[in-house]
This record gives sequence, C-alpha cells and structure tokens, in this order.
Amino acid sequence: MLNCVCIYYVAKQKDCWDAGSYIEIPATRLTADSWSQIITDIYNRPSPMRPYYYIHNLNQQ
Repeated sequence: MLNCVCIYYVAKQKDCWDAGSYIEIPATRLTADSWSQIITDIYNRPSPMRPYYYIHNLNQQ
C-alpha cells in the first residue's frame, strides 16, 4: 500500500467546512518502531486531523 486517505462526513458547520460535505485527510503510516514515540508525543498523537494507519499482517494457514 502506498498511501491512505481518510474521508470524513461533516455533520455540522466546523471552521471552513460546510455541513453535509466531505473532507479528505491524508493518513500517515505508523510502524511498530514509531508507535511508542507517537503515542507519548502530545503534538503527534492520532486525532481526526492527524490520522495514522497501521498494517497488521497475520499469516494463518
């Protein structure tokens, strides 16, 4: 996967977004190594405006 985009539905007027519209926020890839740094850093914590995606692969045969 090269990238990920989160699409949000705006239910009510917020800042410059109109109610009933959709906004697209690009997500940042999260790795197992960076998880501990991201979750404890108040400026980089996951939020609706700063989403992260994590690929968790389970190989079960």
